[in-house]
Amino acid sequence: MSRMEICGMFLTIAQLCSLVSALCFGKILANSVKEHWWEMLTPVVSDPGRIAKDLQKINAIVGRGVYHNGWYGYWALDDQRRTKHNEYIWRLLDKFGMRKVLYYDSGEAGDYAIFIGNDGKVVCNAWELPWWDGKGAMTPYWFGLDAFMNDVDWAPYPTAKSYGLPPFTMPDGTKPKSVYDAIARRDLHGQWQFDFFSNPKVTDEIAQKSGLANISSKQKAREDVAEKSGWITVRLIHVDFSNPQLLDYRCREIKRLVREIRPDGVHIDNHGDVNILYPYMQAFGVWSVAGFRQWLQKHATPEQLSEWRIDSVSQFDIREYVLNKRFQAGQKLMEALSDLRWTEDPIWLRFLLFKVETELNFHKAVYQAAKEAAAEIGCDLMVGGNVIPLFPARTLLRGWCDIACFEWTMTKQFGPIRPSGLPPEGRVGHATKVGAAISNAGYCWATVYVPRELSGEGHENLHKLLAFECLANRALLDYGHWFLDGYSLGTVESVGFVNKFVTTHQKLLSKRKPFAEVALVYCPYTELTSITPIGVKTSLFLDEYIGWADFLSKNHFQWDVLLSQDLTTEDLRRFSVIVMPSIRVITDEQFQALCDYVRSGGRVIATGTTGTRFGVSEYLMPRPTPIWAKFQHARMRITDGYVGANRLEAEMKQLLDFEDWQPILWTDAGKTVGFYLHWNGSMNAPILTLDLVNYDIDVATDQVKPTSPIKVTLRLPKYFVNRQIDVTTHDPELESVGQKAKVKVDRLPGGKLHLHIPTFKFYLCIAINGYPSGFSHKNHSKEVDER
Repeated sequence: MSRMEICGMFLTIAQLCSLVSALCFGKILANSVKEHWWEMLTPVVSDPGRIAKDLQKINAIVGRGVYHNGWYGYWALDDQRRTKHNEYIWRLLDKFGMRKVLYYDSGEAGDYAIFIGNDGKVVCNAWELPWWDGKGAMTPYWFGLDAFMNDVDWAPYPTAKSYGLPPFTMPDGTKPKSVYDAIARRDLHGQWQFDFFSNPKVTDEIAQKSGLANISSKQKAREDVAEKSGWITVRLIHVDFSNPQLLDYRCREIKRLVREIRPDGVHIDNHGDVNILYPYMQAFGVWSVAGFRQWLQKHATPEQLSEWRIDSVSQFDIREYVLNKRFQAGQKLMEALSDLRWTEDPIWLRFLLFKVETELNFHKAVYQAAKEAAAEIGCDLMVGGNVIPLFPARTLLRGWCDIACFEWTMTKQFGPIRPSGLPPEGRVGHATKVGAAISNAGYCWATVYVPRELSGEGHENLHKLLAFECLANRALLDYGHWFLDGYSLGTVESVGFVNKFVTTHQKLLSKRKPFAEVALVYCPYTELTSITPIGVKTSLFLDEYIGWADFLSKNHFQWDVLLSQDLTTEDLRRFSVIVMPSIRVITDEQFQALCDYVRSGGRVIATGTTGTRFGVSEYLMPRPTPIWAKFQHARMRITDGYVGANRLEAEMKQLLDFEDWQPILWTDAGKTVGFYLHWNGSMNAPILTLDLVNYDIDVATDQVKPTSPIKVTLRLPKYFVNRQIDVTTHDPELESVGQKAKVKVDRLPGGKLHLHIPTFKFYLCIAINGYPSGFSHKNHSKEVDER
């Protein structure tokens, strides 16, 4: 057996053992912890060291992004301990009773500039350099994972050999010239490169005098792009998650960090990334190329290999296949790479499935390793990460992410996703509801970036509005996080305003689930069938999904995301209408569940190319005829039009106009007011809450126009029939000045409730309680216990 085959076998066995262990451990942990601290809504602040003096004012529960690790090797923690900065922030979070979440990047690695004195000790690092006193001789080095693993003779701290870490190798077992040659993701031509970051406070004089100029250079970017102009002090690579040796290293490292630092949580950056957003730029690391050979051997028959003219799988190179394939004579490379016929290519689809399976198993194992270390020290550890909801395969990480805490933007293209724009038109629910569906906590943390000119003072109202929209759509808006030309919304004061409301009503607002009648299906495998080597073609699925999500929100339909994994008879029954927005991939079992659902009274709307692909067992290949041809029904409405992507509101309303169904909520309000019903079954008695969000803002002036008085009629759930109704209203603007909003309530025949809602500025939360006739708190408590 070759060295390469041994490495491939190790990958398969390691992943299998990790997953079996994780399943057993998950059951043990679930039985040992009744309630996790992170299941309650927990306002978060990122990089709390930047606002240390104002921490008490922001009313946050969690400080995220301390002890940044994952890039530079174990010894980065030693250098952080030398500076004592993170230790100070850690103690500060303790002082204010805040939960502490360390930052760990599983998706990048690299170096930063460090300066060693003649005594072999660190004088300063890249961030301390601007304050160097200029005295004494020192030598600059690139301090990072490559030097750590190579046990350099200038090492100021213990290196890999001190921890018994095995070396990184190439797939054939040879030693790489650089560690990064073995672990970096690569483009279609087999190339990798550094991503450079600068410390703008380092002057030319300091660079020359310190010796930085001898190992580095300068770069220049737009003025509003942070850390991209000036002397380069940090260089990072993105990793290939198909590398089994890197998986072993990551699991060891995160366990060590959890044991050493004892945090309340870990934020894993790049959690769930599978490097296929832009495949030609990122999918072809050396371990991905080698690993796919073994995967293809198991997932193709000899007859198929012969048909594809693959004489020897052990010699097959996916890069050469992609580079050389042309779908018609005269095609140039970039034209061929973007050809939609790739989405039906059996080898390409298998490669995408290999990437998803292998690299998600990487992330699951790292999550599991952190949980195991936490169990050893008796810590209820939250393990979340930057799981960007609409990027490829992220929803398949459900169960392996406690809180998705992800980056998002509404003002510019984000990856392949077109910007939604800011309010009054823009909405964020299409992203946050998927993020919440991924999260074990049932909600997510969203970092919504804005341009620098919309951050900070003068835009507090925009911040409040988006924070409350997130709250109504199963998310909490993060504060303090920024990256490149994306900046955090709000100020200390506006953040404190929102967080105080959330923490005051934490019990009411936590553990809510959308009280939805319409399910909007999201399918990660459908997204795979929209990927060419160039990247995701959003016109095939994502645009349709987002168009429907925005339409449902703006037209006051009560909806929730239904992940395609949940297209089961039991889950479908929760909804009155199922919308399939160009869900191409439907298995025979899922189709049978949908047919049973329709026969039992349910309604299905399918658009675009829904039902045109087989499932994973058939490698997502096209069906000879759409699966709908097997079954037709009056309550199953099918169109090949992309009504969501094209924002065809009249057509969407017509599709939703069923004679035997009426929406649960009617209102006289326009589209600048959002309505979001939730069911909270975690209280002493179930509570129905109605969140209202006012989107009527002039972003340029930051002026919000309060709503007019609003009338709303609700069809109450059966639980409230023959019960007394008690309605309480929470308006953050009024509560901040010690006042209460009042809503007039009328009971109507047919189990309906009519609400007369007063004007409000940002947000209202209306809580509806139902009590038995002749209610008393003593008897009510007894009834709840018996139930």
